[in-house]
Amino acid sequence: MKSHIKYASLLMIIALFFIGHPIIPQCESADSSIKIINSAKEKLNYRIYWSGIYVGKAELAAVKATDKITISLKVDSAPVISFFYTVDDQAQSTLINNLPAHFRLKQREGRHRGDKETFFDYTAGKIEHFNYLKKTKNNYNVAGIVYWDLISGFYTVRHQELAVGKPHLIKLFDNNKMFEAEVTILRKETIEMRDGREVKTIVIRPKLDTEALFKRKGDMVIWLSDDSQRLPVKVETTAPIGSVTAELSSYVIE
Repeated sequence: MKSHIKYASLLMIIALFFIGHPIIPQCESADSSIKIINSAKEKLNYRIYWSGIYVGKAELAAVKATDKITISLKVDSAPVISFFYTVDDQAQSTLINNLPAHFRLKQREGRHRGDKETFFDYTAGKIEHFNYLKKTKNNYNVAGIVYWDLISGFYTVRHQELAVGKPHLIKLFDNNKMFEAEVTILRKETIEMRDGREVKTIVIRPKLDTEALFKRKGDMVIWLSDDSQRLPVKVETTAPIGSVTAELSSYVIE
């Protein structure tokens, strides 16, 4: 049971952010065509289910102030689940002029702990990564190429053109690794939510090979609302036993 609860929390995070973005080759200045958030403030709330059983919740919030955007995520296990296996994950991404500047991730999943921080300096063409529990520090030269953290990188496709069959690629930096991920646009589909609402969606499938926060096994499918907001309304993925589903329960956009 413990492994499945941990799996649910990780997949919730993937559900919120695993949405692709075209590769951006230049980084000397901000690209005004990149749209991270089209409102001043946005808050999304999710419920997480494992094989139909409620196991936790997540809150995703994005706030825009002039040239700065802050995106934060909190994932918590349900009270009855926390008695056996506590999940308390927190992540925050900060962008300056539409480019990643800072990423912080703190994890508590049962006995597992994580505390990592990444600084992006695209003026100097460098990335600096700290793992505070392992007491390590690593520096990378990335002149001329933008690598996104896991949150900012996957937040932007909601406002990109999504054509069925057309893949999207993105360069990511995660857990001391730089790699390229691909997201395929599968189809358009109307789905019924748990509360009976019908939602028109765009269905995507991500392909990601990474460790830590986004490590996963099995297929995963994500449904984005087919409207101007492109809200991630549902994610479904296979687990070692059963399946994990995360569903948007409420949201506020200002």
